[in-house]
Amino acid sequence: MGLRGVHTFLLHGIVILFGCKLTFSFVSFNKQSVYARASFYPKTSKTTHVLVCGDTRSSSLTEFFQELFHEDHDIVNLYAVVLQPDAPTYEMLQILRDPVYSLSVCYLEGNVLNEKDLKRAKASRAKVIIIVLLLWFV
Repeated sequence: MGLRGVHTFLLHGIVILFGCKLTFSFVSFNKQSVYARASFYPKTSKTTHVLVCGDTRSSSLTEFFQELFHEDHDIVNLYAVVLQPDAPTYEMLQILRDPVYSLSVCYLEGNVLNEKDLKRAKASRAKVIIIVLLLWFV
């Protein structure tokens, strides 16, 4: 086995190692939810968005978005970005699929304490940050 054989052997080893590493990267990428990889991109420079976080399971989201997007508010180009640590609930998925809200609501899976997630949600450009709280009545 000459120098050419050693080079071929090393090249095959590098290709195998690189292939394994690449496969591992794709597997770990696929484990993330599409909502964990998504980002909010404003449609225009005049786009206004609000960031909604907190316990969105505690209230009726449909009623919340009906009020937020009600026509009497006279807000044009309003979008809502929902930032939650978990995948969307069934109710949230229904809202995301609803033709009335599908173009106005963006769901992001992330943590409000994580700077990278806040950047994905464009929190610094949000008109308002709404924190939904769970209220217990005794």
